[in-house]
Amino acid sequence: MKLGICCNPDQARLVQEIGYDYVELNVAMTLSGDSDDFERLYKQFQDLEITVDAFNCFIPGNLKLTGPQRDFAAIETYINLVLPRAKALGAELIVFGSGPARSYPEGFPPDQAWEQIKEFLVMVARQATLNDLHICVEPLRRKEGNIINTLREAHALLKELNQPSLGLTLDIWHMMEEEEPFEVISEIGDLLYHVHVADSGRRYPGSGSYDFASFFAELKSIGYDRRISCEFSVTDFQEDAAKAYAFLKQMIKRI
Repeated sequence: MKLGICCNPDQARLVQEIGYDYVELNVAMTLSGDSDDFERLYKQFQDLEITVDAFNCFIPGNLKLTGPQRDFAAIETYINLVLPRAKALGAELIVFGSGPARSYPEGFPPDQAWEQIKEFLVMVARQATLNDLHICVEPLRRKEGNIINTLREAHALLKELNQPSLGLTLDIWHMMEEEEPFEVISEIGDLLYHVHVADSGRRYPGSGSYDFASFFAELKSIGYDRRISCEFSVTDFQEDAAKAYAFLKQMIKRI
């Protein structure tokens, strides 16, 4: 099992020193600029041992995936720009949360929004296959999006689409906010490719009240041995990241 953390590129060296295996970067912030920006980013990571295994914040909020303003051609252009760049940096997966982009506007038919999401996922799955990447759908709490809010919903959607390059991201914080029990993990484990962790209040793991012992026991029960990324609200990045790493290493040892 590999441990990573969501951060910006300038924090990668510190993350490496703490001991993390990889970093998870923001697609919209790091991959959508001009070629000079990307070249600088690429060279930055050539000088580091830590890898860029994953990306999040896939689709910027102004690029709507649902609703009457959706511009599918613009979405395809964006996808064709960022996916090859993600792969060039060594990534294996991209997390698809992107609540503002995928949420449909008030008054828009929900069924039509679901069809638009499916159309997007089929298109992006095709491009992901060409770039040897996985796109991992992340359920988000209802306060951050009005579509795909639970692991069961996301799992059913992916089963329907049946695209090999699509998988699931489980975020324990969103899971707890939506009051999904840990037992759901056994139901969706066949498509679970990635995990995000934070603690209650979205603080660093080990600082709150979540039952991580039971959570890791459920992951063990399905044989999960992929990646776990810290994604939490930061007070002091260096201190919080170090404490989270130490805590998660202990959790992994117990299983």
